[in-house]
Amino acid sequence: MARAQQTIEKNIDLNKMRRFSLEYQESLRAMQATERNVNRYMEQIQPAVNSIQQVSGILQAYNDNLSSVYNILTEWREKIRLAVEDQIELEMPARYESVDPHPTAKLVAEQWAEQFITDLEETDDEYFENVVERMKDGLDDFRNEPERPYAAIHIFITVQDSLLWCLCSQDEDISQNGTNDSGLPKYKTSDKQTALERNYRAYFGVESDDVSNFSQYKWDCFWAHRHAIMHGDVNATYDMNIATTALLFFALTANSVLEIIREKVENDEEFSIIEDARIEQALTSLPAENQNDPHEAFNFMFD
Repeated sequence: MARAQQTIEKNIDLNKMRRFSLEYQESLRAMQATERNVNRYMEQIQPAVNSIQQVSGILQAYNDNLSSVYNILTEWREKIRLAVEDQIELEMPARYESVDPHPTAKLVAEQWAEQFITDLEETDDEYFENVVERMKDGLDDFRNEPERPYAAIHIFITVQDSLLWCLCSQDEDISQNGTNDSGLPKYKTSDKQTALERNYRAYFGVESDDVSNFSQYKWDCFWAHRHAIMHGDVNATYDMNIATTALLFFALTANSVLEIIREKVENDEEFSIIEDARIEQALTSLPAENQNDPHEAFNFMFD
């Protein structure tokens, strides 16, 4: 299947994407600086403002400046959305041919991962404190070992699985499929897919028009690769394209989890993935060498 990536890459190369990263950040900073400067100026002149006309003129200049920056950001946002949507579409393992990742999507995946790692840390939930340490290691491997992405792929897959576990645990309509030795719930593969579909919060507009397309077709293909990798299937592929896609699925799932947390906080609801006592129970039940490994502690299913 011909990929939309080939069309996009005719006009966008990696160097341009790196410049884009700087331009995007600079544009955002410029917009924020403009807003601060105008607000500061308004505060300074407020005592002397005696006419509605003066105020209207100032506000119009402010809005014109902000609109220009907004248009630039909107254009880049659309380029990001298209690149990411193309990147997360894979062929099934038996038909998959190894290719390089979309340069835009790879750059964006790294930036999003950094952002969501920080956001998960700032929740002050012990569950995420354990999980993000592995993500940091995985991101280091992703950047430093592009010829050997084995560790990065495994880490991204297992951490995303832990986030799917979070979505299941917060969905009252999903029942657990038994428990592990520590009394923590397990969930079926189909329930994880259902939780993702029901609780998906589009980031940068990615797959916002058709959530089922993201959570079923694209998800099914990615899950098939995940299954092949975790079970040593002959069709398992380890390349930077798979690693980039796995990193993006982590980021999109992390955003969904964080949005649920924000909604609960806004509604003054208490939020804890696992009670502290149950985390302690899970950790202390392990051999000492495994006590810092949340995958071992929480015994996620890879079925």
